[in-house]
Amino acid sequence: MDPADYRIGIICALSVEMAAVHAMLDEEYPKQTQTDRDHNDYTFGRIGVHDVVIACLPAGIMGIAPAATVAKDMCRSFPIAFGLMVGVGGGVWSKKTDVRLGDVVVGGPEGPYGGVVQWDSGKAEKGGMFVRTGAMHKPPPVLLNAVQGLRAQHWKIKRGERKLDSFLCGLFADKPDMGETFGFQGVENDILVEADYEHGGGHTCDQCDATRIVDRTPMPTDPTAPRIHYGVIASGSQVVKHGITRDKIIESLGGAICFEMEAAGLDDFPCLVVRGICDYADSHKNKRWQPYAAVTAAAFAKELLGLVNKLERAKPERPDHPKHFIVPRRNPNHVAREDVSREMTKFLKRQSIGQVRISVCGLGGMGKTQIALDFAHKSRNNYHVFWVHTSTANNFLADFASIGRAVGVVGDHTQAPEACAAVQRWLDSEESGNWRMILDNLDDMSDDLGKVLATALPRHRGLIFITSRNEHIVGRIVSEGFCVRLNEMSISEAKQAFQKLSGISDTNRESDATNQLLEQLGYLPLAVAQAAAYIRRQRISTGSNSKHRKAI
Repeated sequence: MDPADYRIGIICALSVEMAAVHAMLDEEYPKQTQTDRDHNDYTFGRIGVHDVVIACLPAGIMGIAPAATVAKDMCRSFPIAFGLMVGVGGGVWSKKTDVRLGDVVVGGPEGPYGGVVQWDSGKAEKGGMFVRTGAMHKPPPVLLNAVQGLRAQHWKIKRGERKLDSFLCGLFADKPDMGETFGFQGVENDILVEADYEHGGGHTCDQCDATRIVDRTPMPTDPTAPRIHYGVIASGSQVVKHGITRDKIIESLGGAICFEMEAAGLDDFPCLVVRGICDYADSHKNKRWQPYAAVTAAAFAKELLGLVNKLERAKPERPDHPKHFIVPRRNPNHVAREDVSREMTKFLKRQSIGQVRISVCGLGGMGKTQIALDFAHKSRNNYHVFWVHTSTANNFLADFASIGRAVGVVGDHTQAPEACAAVQRWLDSEESGNWRMILDNLDDMSDDLGKVLATALPRHRGLIFITSRNEHIVGRIVSEGFCVRLNEMSISEAKQAFQKLSGISDTNRESDATNQLLEQLGYLPLAVAQAAAYIRRQRISTGSNSKHRKAI
């Protein structure tokens, strides 16, 4: 085996979780090499047709930041296409969602959330309102499609007859010693008490008041066959073990069915979160159900991977492979927008299987094209990069034909429809290698341009970066989670850009005048650039007389 073979990463937080995933391997492989900066300890093996690498958080360390570090190190050593976070969590029971201990919760898109929300991350706004800002992006499409397929299968199969049930039965039959610890813990030990009733002490609820136990409908079928629930998972940096607090958090979120402490750290790691329920996130929680909950989650993960096609081995391009670069010159004085850079980095780290489309939307003068140019030039060493003007259908067709001639798939006299089809086939084929395409000024998709784009754009590979004044295109050809909406520059960014373009240093004498001018310009990138260019040409200062200030 080679590191390039490992395209799927599984992350666990606890040793009992890693043991459960390890037990689900169809075959275990020897240790592989990893980079010097990667400090994870890995288990390697095969689940079905997939070669997987498994990592666990360091002993005694839990939480969002350690999970992010483990994922980052894993991606340093292996070309991970997507991952799974598999382990245990605290369930949230309600009459609507009858979650029991040992059941499995799968994080998935619901309402404003992509599957996981960081319940303790946000900002205080006017009027004392707390607005959450820690929602994770959706799991990658390949996993959401597999989840949908598995849900459809489970509708047709009785509980107890699913593959995950056979995985559990097979494990306990083959390893009876493991079955004693990881087996079902009995309905009599699945106790949910009223939210305001505190645990009296001890490792069990034997001394708790039985009259405070919530009366729930007995399980209608085999209680040892875990049920699967799909919904929002609440992740945070604190352990939730208080019934009233749990319910208040759930109410503020508008609904969630599980609590845990690591998934919010994996926003840059394209993954699906799978949790077996080991407690009810109240003061009565204990570790009795952890092993069984861990193994039910692992069994679900194994069944889910059975619906994912085998991934191709990562193929690094030869360093001498020629790169096509058809892009206009960039502005050497461009000042990077920190907020945009952060969002772009997140999007690029989430690129997994298939094609990724990113958009930057904003009013004219916000700097969309300059951001795209900067992105294109930074990509030129590792990718083919193609620039396509999309203000009209004719511009698009002309630039696509130019791409076709540059890469050798289109002749000088090839008609537009044939040229577009040839370029599309080449871009969607392995022959094209790694590429990125910028569609600049895609402001209107009506009439001819919309029809051309619907048939000519590649669909299966590469990255397409779109600039547009029209946010309505986001829902049509770009997923909502992959759009950066531009606002005016920050004060520091506007000042840095102005000084760089005007050649004026930040002296005490000029600083106040510069700040006043930038405020008048609304911190708009185009306005800042034009004012700076005028000042440089006229060789004046920002504190010049009113005649020049009116001209600016």
